[in-house]
Amino acid sequence: DVKRFDNITVTYQDTDGNSHEIKAGELLSICIQHENDHLDGIVFIDRLSLLKKKFIKKRLIKEKADISHNL
Repeated sequence: DVKRFDNITVTYQDTDGNSHEIKAGELLSICIQHENDHLDGIVFIDRLSLLKKKFIKKRLIKEKADISHNL
């Protein structure tokens, strides 16, 4: 689970440079925060605890070795 704010206010500019503001809650709030993470270069694994990152890394290394072995 990634912790996100339930409600957000976003200020943005349209393609003409005009400022706008949107208030978002629930699913829209989560989606905007998720997409903003991507714009900032943040992916899901960056939000994981160190312990979970190590676990996933070991699992991926094992899966890669299994795939290479089967080729």
